[in-house]
Amino acid sequence: MSQQISAATLHIEIVLTVLQAFQVLFLWLHDWVPLGRLNDVKAVRSQDSAFRLAVVTLIQSVPFTIGLLFSLSYFGRLYPRWLYLWLWISYSAIFLGQIRAWWSLSDHVWQYPPLPADP
Repeated sequence: MSQQISAATLHIEIVLTVLQAFQVLFLWLHDWVPLGRLNDVKAVRSQDSAFRLAVVTLIQSVPFTIGLLFSLSYFGRLYPRWLYLWLWISYSAIFLGQIRAWWSLSDHVWQYPPLPADP
């Protein structure tokens, strides 16, 4: 027995699902396809082999893709609690990671040891 959601909630769900799909698409493509000022594919490829880049892309993208697929499978219905929690936790974590990467808050909030110099 599935419970339907209201029309207003459905419109919000459509917007959030589109944003989720955009985020997943960006995760899959951002190290592979030039996206203007959003990335530097040449710099990424100069630092990592194609194999390592593929592995990193899989590790970072597959969990969010699974979340998107489950979101789509429950579209228009109430999400089970586990999916609701999965989406909140995973997208909160990715949001913090994006802030850390894009605005270098790590220099001001988190202290990480410096990376070793190349030989």
